Amino acid sequence: MKTLRQWKHDYHHHTQAMHMLLENEDYSELRKYLAQLNSDFKNLTSMVSTGHPTLDAILSSKILIAKAHGISVEQTVFLPEKLSIPQTDLCVIIGNLLDNAIEACNKPNLQQPPYLNITIKIHKGMLYFKVINSSNGVYLFDKKNLLSTKNQPEHGYGFKNINDIVENYGGFFNYEPQSNSFAATIMIPLQSEEEEA
Repeated sequence: MKTLRQWKHDYHHHTQAMHMLLENEDYSELRKYLAQLNSDFKNLTSMVSTGHPTLDAILSSKILIAKAHGISVEQTVFLPEKLSIPQTDLCVIIGNLLDNAIEACNKPNLQQPPYLNITIKIHKGMLYFKVINSSNGVYLFDKKNLLSTKNQPEHGYGFKNINDIVENYGGFFNYEPQSNSFAATIMIPLQSEEEEA
């Protein structure tokens, strides 16, 4: 957010510099200047602003990580000002969902370019999360429970932690592993004042 404020503050300096380059017909330098601004602005537009600083931080950082790995990201995030569910629990859900999605997008033998689609909103009186990502169709299960494919002893805790939190709030989760994509849907009931937000 600090970087974004600085960029806005310096915007008029950028326009003045570009105007001078245009007046001097220095088109080559102007193209370079615009290319650099465009690159900087792409990083800034990856930032999410929901009004919940902790959520904004984790969402923005995961999106930037995904883009740094060459993953195409689409996001739709709308949240009310007040949420009864602690941000710490929401961060566990979002962080694990996006970590798993980014990991899947970095696997070999994808049948399509890596992508990540994130939706977080209020839907039918519930807090609704949906994350869809490209996949190579390889999944690990343990007693019908989906596990992470990380080659680490603690693998599978991400999904377990998500499931425990969702069930604690009386919500539900659904995972759809397909041959070329993976979709995770989570819905958590909200209190009446949140439904109206």
